[in-house]
Amino acid sequence: MGDRAAADRTANDNFFALGRGRAGQTDDAPVISAPPNEITQQWTQESRGAEAQATDLATTTTTYSGMGAAINRGGLGTKATITQDLAWQRSVGGDTTRISQWKEVMGSLQDFKAYLFVKQGSGFATVMHSPLKFAAISAATQHLQGRIIGFVGDRTTTREPTLILLPQLKTWQWVKEAVFTDGPALIKHYEDDASRIGTLWKG
Repeated sequence: MGDRAAADRTANDNFFALGRGRAGQTDDAPVISAPPNEITQQWTQESRGAEAQATDLATTTTTYSGMGAAINRGGLGTKATITQDLAWQRSVGGDTTRISQWKEVMGSLQDFKAYLFVKQGSGFATVMHSPLKFAAISAATQHLQGRIIGFVGDRTTTREPTLILLPQLKTWQWVKEAVFTDGPALIKHYEDDASRIGTLWKG
């Protein structure tokens, strides 16, 4: 209980009190406990009989993952549907009508979808998931009306995914780049000079 109380005090110290304009516990700030680090599931072992059900409780702990929960609900799709989605994306090309159709569908899907993108000049690929079209509900966010936003990272009990705003032009230009498949040469390029890590190898 001592450790839990200390965690609660630490969590409360991180809240910004509107009435005082500073961090810390105040009279007008609600008492909020720190979120649990893991979700606990409990069940009785029916296979051991009625006596075991009354006296024995098995407990297992599972770290919460928002992405994992979404995948468990909707799945990742079949090989056929994934192939179909990729083929559709490739067929869009630079056609403006198809690009508009793609944006409309991409920003309104209810299923869990993840996309891989590489920022120009970067040596890293990033997974973006759950893209959607922003709907403004106040004048302060009117400039974001209709823009596509996405998320990077997972949702856990202690962390939220990072929100990103997709560029209005470059995201939808279907830029084509050359791809090199010489794996050993790629590895040697970065092993020869560690300072190259994070930069794009151009072959």
